[in-house]
Amino acid sequence: MLNHLVVALRRRSPDCVIAPSLRAGVAVGVPLVGAMMAGWHHWVAYLALGSLVALYGKNEPYRRRAGTLTGVGIGLVLAVGAGVWFAGSDTHPAARLLMIGVAAAVAKLMCDAGASGPPGGLILGFASATTAYLPPPVPSVVAVFAATSAGALFAWVVCMCGWVFDPWGPARVAVANALRCAAAISRSDEDRARHTAALAAHSGWLALAASRPRRAGVHGMLVRLNAAAESVVLNPASPDTARGHQLESAASRILRRRPPNLPDLPAPPFLNAFTDSPGSVMLRSRSMVAALHPRSLMMPGAVRVFLGAVVAGGVAQTLHLGHGYWASVTAIAVLSVPSAVASVHRAVQRTLGTGAGLILALLVLSTVSSPLWVSVIVVGCVIVGEIFVVYNYGYGMVWITPTAVLLTALAVPAGPADLTGDRLVATAVGGLVALGCVLAVRNRRSIRALECAIRACEKAVAELRVAEPRGEQQRRKLVPLVAAVRDAYEIVRGEHSIRDVPDEEVVRRFEREFAYS
Repeated sequence: MLNHLVVALRRRSPDCVIAPSLRAGVAVGVPLVGAMMAGWHHWVAYLALGSLVALYGKNEPYRRRAGTLTGVGIGLVLAVGAGVWFAGSDTHPAARLLMIGVAAAVAKLMCDAGASGPPGGLILGFASATTAYLPPPVPSVVAVFAATSAGALFAWVVCMCGWVFDPWGPARVAVANALRCAAAISRSDEDRARHTAALAAHSGWLALAASRPRRAGVHGMLVRLNAAAESVVLNPASPDTARGHQLESAASRILRRRPPNLPDLPAPPFLNAFTDSPGSVMLRSRSMVAALHPRSLMMPGAVRVFLGAVVAGGVAQTLHLGHGYWASVTAIAVLSVPSAVASVHRAVQRTLGTGAGLILALLVLSTVSSPLWVSVIVVGCVIVGEIFVVYNYGYGMVWITPTAVLLTALAVPAGPADLTGDRLVATAVGGLVALGCVLAVRNRRSIRALECAIRACEKAVAELRVAEPRGEQQRRKLVPLVAAVRDAYEIVRGEHSIRDVPDEEVVRRFEREFAYS
């Protein structure tokens, strides 16, 4: 685990995990520590929940990131509002569980359809579950909305302020990733590696087309560097180790805002072909509306989340667990991934990571009594957890678990043994219930998604074969289509209810078509 952190710090990995983690730490830490220093203990939970907006849109271009953060912020405020209303009303416990299940299922549908990226609908489900079981708020409901909105707005500003200082920052990250993937091809040419590099170059074009920098010189340099990375993909040649080192060096230098020492940069293609269309917000909205249809491809995953949240919470209530909503949150987290096999892996990683994280939480609660210092430790856990979760979900849970436990202790003080014991049992209950939901709800619609992706890819391949002279534009169109086939195939292969899974050769055939067309 420490090795991953050292690599991230030394190489400034193409994921750029350090900067987004620091942003998240600032977005969560400033409102949290500020509220504790001012003695506003009743605002802590709502400010912290609103600031979790900072976990989204980490490396997206700023225009797209603004839309993602705005949508998630609105969703978080609504989720907190629903939870607070149920916490202050005399509704039946079953109605509260149904609200949590519906909120988590809708959040998963909206985040998946809107392509919000990790952590998806998990945070919104967590917000509704947490506030539904907190004691009724001391301030009014309107004040709770204001506090949550203030936390979300501050996180939005923190995540977007980089546009003022480096408007092409996300493009730097995307181009550096493309250069490093191209360097991997230069060292060892393989079909899968070639398509991975092509997808990275495609992402680079989208990031460059979506950015509107004030210094055209830097933007033009990034365009030419991305064209250099793509030229390695589009022009198969024997492995060239020296060229690979040049591409790696160029990637490192542009992340440090230094001019690259890469000779013979090719002329860039026509960038307008990759421009983020002005109707992209409308397209995301249409996808969200379509996802709500009962026969949509995303509906089985939402049904799993709904059942997991409701049943896990019900079991926790039956066992009279304190903080039983943690069981619902665990079920939501385990079921937020796209396939059954991925849910099994997530359940194991969450259980093991939670066990290790509870040791840290118990140590802190037993030795640190000052709420201010606890808040500072929470900020540190957020930063480190965001770094590790990129590499492995279990690693991230080692640090995310103390964050959740310590925030709960700040909002509702309790004994360290009670908090950690409740968390451990709730995690086990939620994980087992989630695995039961995976077995009970079948996702046979995923095979339909794979068939649609294959048909789209076959059509693009047919256009590529008749294109003259080389069809580079058609090859660029093929990149995301092959990626969609690969993603759909992985989901189908991970579902226990689908027996006639196509052979992986179907996917590899399209990757070869791209690599050698």
